[in-house]
Amino acid sequence: MPAKRVLFLLDCLYQGAGGGSERQFLKLYRHAAEIGIDPYVAFLRTEAVHRQLDWARPPLQLQLKSLRSPALPLVLWRLKRLVSRERIEVLHTLFDDATLCGGLLKALCPGLRLICSQRNLGHAHSGLRKRLLGAVFRRGEQVVVNARVIAHMLEAEYGVAPQRTRVIPNMYEAAPAARPGGADLHALRRRHGMLAVVVANLRPVKGIDDLLAAARQTADLDLGYVLIGDGGGLASYRREVAAAGLQARVHLLGARDDVPAWLAMADLAILPSRSEGMSNALVEYMFAGLPIVATRVGGNVEALDGGRCGVLVAPRSPAGLAAGIRALVDDPPRRARLGRCAHRYAEGRYTVSRVSAAYRRLYRCGPAGSPR
Repeated sequence: MPAKRVLFLLDCLYQGAGGGSERQFLKLYRHAAEIGIDPYVAFLRTEAVHRQLDWARPPLQLQLKSLRSPALPLVLWRLKRLVSRERIEVLHTLFDDATLCGGLLKALCPGLRLICSQRNLGHAHSGLRKRLLGAVFRRGEQVVVNARVIAHMLEAEYGVAPQRTRVIPNMYEAAPAARPGGADLHALRRRHGMLAVVVANLRPVKGIDDLLAAARQTADLDLGYVLIGDGGGLASYRREVAAAGLQARVHLLGARDDVPAWLAMADLAILPSRSEGMSNALVEYMFAGLPIVATRVGGNVEALDGGRCGVLVAPRSPAGLAAGIRALVDDPPRRARLGRCAHRYAEGRYTVSRVSAAYRRLYRCGPAGSPR
């Protein structure tokens, strides 16, 4: 039987496609055959990165700068024509504008199955936009979320019935064998007795300020902190580290393409976020078998099995974060036990085969793409 035809409608992929939602979409796209779908892609807006990726067929570039644009009717007509011509069965929207546009397209194509995604706790939504998104979520067949806490939020704040949400966790693709790290990795490994790694976009919501305060409170430990990521805040945080006199212990490396090598060399991992949906970095830590200190926010609690697979601490609490770090540094057997537990738990939830099977059920595809 032919693969089920699914149209993915997105706002855009930003340069580098570095955000968690962007990376998860690209993983889903790469594993389309395993899931049993024939993917079509349309972008409301165009970014240079779209031309740098390997697409099975060229994405439809709609050039819609805003939903208030007078070009919106033409965009909807082009999408309706694509759905009709290619016999698209499922529309899966990702990001807010695409979801709102998808709600309009569903009205024009009543037989089209509408699936939406919501991958964060919706803090940016308010007023009319929030009401409109809620209406689309409730009209669609399913809203895919990557953590139960988001499903609960959709029910409480958007009126989405529990049976209309589907929890499908983030997909983890095993990286190629970690290549040897650069000279900077080995130099830091020699300089510090232990290394703690943080992989995050350097933005306030990721709790970087709390981490730096915790680093000051753990100055007596022979522990170096390695922060990997950018997100636009790298220069500012480097100045903050310098002003606090932490240069010898806190190392901001910026974006790296050798993250697995750093995880392989680290002794523990930290996720200090003030808000999270489902963290890709947390899953990467778990597959690396690292003991983890994470804040008790969003999907972190679910990912760490309620604290059985890691240390959970209060958000926005440098003292609590420092205490969690100190507890692991001082207890090698506990570090080893938590690392094993995290890896085992991740293997049971986040592998390509398990997440692909969940998407097959979502799209109602059989193992080889045949309809159920």
